[in-house]
Amino acid sequence: MNLLDKSPYYIEVNTKLAPFWEGLNQGEFKTTKCNSCNAIHYPPRIMCPNCYSDNIAWIELPGSGEIESFTHVQIPPPGFNGKFYLVAVKMDELGKTILGRYTSEEEPQIGQKVTMGFDQMGEQAVYVFKSS
Repeated sequence: MNLLDKSPYYIEVNTKLAPFWEGLNQGEFKTTKCNSCNAIHYPPRIMCPNCYSDNIAWIELPGSGEIESFTHVQIPPPGFNGKFYLVAVKMDELGKTILGRYTSEEEPQIGQKVTMGFDQMGEQAVYVFKSS
């Protein structure tokens, strides 16, 4: 098998975290929230790392934030086509930084507001960032 034919993402299906991947396929950025202490988690959790409760609910987040840092990937890893920007985005709703590909035409800028979009990679949608 050619490595370039493989998806760059390993996706576990039929697990308690499947709603995250299903949400991406529906154009939704989902994560978990603890019903006991109201903490929002990303990546999604099946148990709250704050209070250890398993009383977890799935919520949808709007997916907006601000670029804190970025790099231009010149040699893409297997599964990706061509050069791209990888951005570190401080998410408004999470108060933490996550990484993602940047898909807008112009070069990203530190402090730039971005929103989340979705890109199809094989049979699975993944989130990407674009300028607001």
